[in-house]
Amino acid sequence: MTQITPNRAPDEFRQRQPNDVAAAAIAYVERGWSVIPLIGKRPAFEWKRFQCERPTSDELDDWFGGLKPRFSNVGVVTGSVSGVVVVDCDSIVATEDWVASFPNSPMVVYTGRGGTHHYYQLPKNTEIGNRIKLFSKDIDLRAEGGYVVAPPSIHPNGESYCWTNDGSVLNAELPSFNVNWLEGVAATSSHRNDASIRNPTAYISQICATSNQGGHNSTFRAACILRDAGLSPEEALAELITWNDTNAEPPWTVKELLHKVQDAFRARGRK
Repeated sequence: MTQITPNRAPDEFRQRQPNDVAAAAIAYVERGWSVIPLIGKRPAFEWKRFQCERPTSDELDDWFGGLKPRFSNVGVVTGSVSGVVVVDCDSIVATEDWVASFPNSPMVVYTGRGGTHHYYQLPKNTEIGNRIKLFSKDIDLRAEGGYVVAPPSIHPNGESYCWTNDGSVLNAELPSFNVNWLEGVAATSSHRNDASIRNPTAYISQICATSNQGGHNSTFRAACILRDAGLSPEEALAELITWNDTNAEPPWTVKELLHKVQDAFRARGRK
C-alpha cells in the first residue's frame, strides 16, 4: 500500500518570510490555476468571479504582497477555471482507502491534521460538481465551484499545509480524473476492515521523524494514527514514547510528545 508521508514539513514554513505565500500564489497562477485569499479556511470576500477567471498580477500583489500581506492564506479554486479536481481525504483511513484503490497523484498536500489533498487533472469537456461526504464521511471531492486551502497556508490548529514533495511538484503532470472512479469509492470504503490500523504499533513503526525534515508533522501523524486506532490519550502517549526511542532523531521529550498527543485529540472532528 502506498504511504503518503510528507518530505517537507510545516516546521520550515513557520519561519517563512512574508512573501512566501505570495510566491506560492504566483506559482499556482503560473501553473494555470485560479487562486483566492483566505481568512483561516474561508474566502476573504465574494469569489465567484475567480471561478471563471484567474486573478491579475496586481490583485495578487494587493492580496499577498509587501512586508505585511493583507492575507496569509491562499486557496486554489477547483474546477474548469484551473483544470483540476481535488480529492479531500480527512483521515488516515480515508487516505489509505484512496491511494490503495485509485491512481496516485504526484501532487498531494498534507493538511496538518492527518488529512491529505490529492490533485487530478479535470478532463476536457467534463463538468464535475463538488461532492460532500459522498463516498465516506471522510472523503470529499472539490471540483466546479469549490476550492481547497493550499500551501503554505496555516490551519486553524496552527499547523502548515505542505506538499508531500519538494517545490518541483508544481511542474508535475497530473493524471486525469476518471468520473467512473466515483462509482467504486463507496464500495471500497464500505468493505474496508481497517486492518492497517488494528496494529497501530506496527503501523507507526514505518514513520520516522527527523529534525528539519518533517519531524513535527510525522510525529503528529503518528499521534493521529494512534487516536484513530481507538487508543486513549494515555495509551497513545505510552506508544509514542516507545516509538520515539527508535524513530525520532533527535528524540522528543516526554513533555513534547504529550503536546503532540493533546494536539491530535483536540483535532478530532475538525477539518
